[in-house]
Amino acid sequence: AWGAFQDLDGNHLANFRITSGQVDWGSGGNTGGKSCSVVVPDISSKLAKQLRGREALYLGKVYQQVTEPTLGVIDVPVIVGRLDTAPNDGSSVTLTFRGKGALLAHSFGAPVKYGKGRKKTDVIRDIATTHGGEAATKLRVVDRPEVLAKDVTYKATDSMWLEMVSLAHSMDLILFDDADGILVCRPMNDSPVQTMKTGPGGWLTSPI
Repeated sequence: AWGAFQDLDGNHLANFRITSGQVDWGSGGNTGGKSCSVVVPDISSKLAKQLRGREALYLGKVYQQVTEPTLGVIDVPVIVGRLDTAPNDGSSVTLTFRGKGALLAHSFGAPVKYGKGRKKTDVIRDIATTHGGEAATKLRVVDRPEVLAKDVTYKATDSMWLEMVSLAHSMDLILFDDADGILVCRPMNDSPVQTMKTGPGGWLTSPI
């Protein structure tokens, strides 16, 4: 497996090699659910020194190499996440990333009002872009006709992520950040397009 550092706009900065690690898909909640810890060689502690105190400036994208019978070896993106910590043990550094939904998990910071009749999907888009700082090109939100039944005012301390999840659930939609760091809001897919193998050598449980 391997990974790449990105800035907060998703621009590529540098690649890194992974010797071990794990992904925790979580259960959603107020941090976007997913997290990932990977071990990267860092014998001289150069990487750890460069990152120390600047973790919040970087995203990490982790790839898993898998073998598919018809496609051969392919690099499958596993997670795009914000770098939280980078401790070093002298020969390696452990990078911990939280799913990109973590960037939207903080509070509004000031009261925000949306008027009666505003489409709920438009509110989700506006929260993510206007108040969460997400680029419109990083959203894939389906368009739905449901609207707010009354004026809604979010408090300064309300979590943007939780309020977006609540809006999505009220329309029987799911909200998540995918493995490419795109914020997705859509119905649950009841028609699988790919069956993943599990167990040793499988796509879901093979080690990074």
